[in-house]
Amino acid sequence: MTFRRIFAGAAMATALAAAVPATAQAAPIQQCGNSVARGHWTNRPVEGEAMRNVTTRGVSCRWAHAFVYGVQASQTQRRQPNLRGVPVWTCRTRGTGYESADIRCTSGSHVVRWQVG
Repeated sequence: MTFRRIFAGAAMATALAAAVPATAQAAPIQQCGNSVARGHWTNRPVEGEAMRNVTTRGVSCRWAHAFVYGVQASQTQRRQPNLRGVPVWTCRTRGTGYESADIRCTSGSHVVRWQVG
């Protein structure tokens, strides 16, 4: 192989690598704590029935706390959540044991996840 062919091949590979966009980085996961009582959150373990291990991706913890309460209220009162400024969210609930569940809600690249029980 001649030097020209090697150089031309290396130049083409470099040009192709520059033309391909880098993979988008996902937003970091934020740990938002456990609900002690409405409006009170802690990062310590909690006893009894609670909303635990709230995590988010792409939204603030403050917003996620309000969202979690809105979704929980809508489920216990069998109504649609009234959350202003919230686009369409899809929530999946997976039972993990007696009266406990793992809930994951997504809207585009935004994620809010928590456990109840």
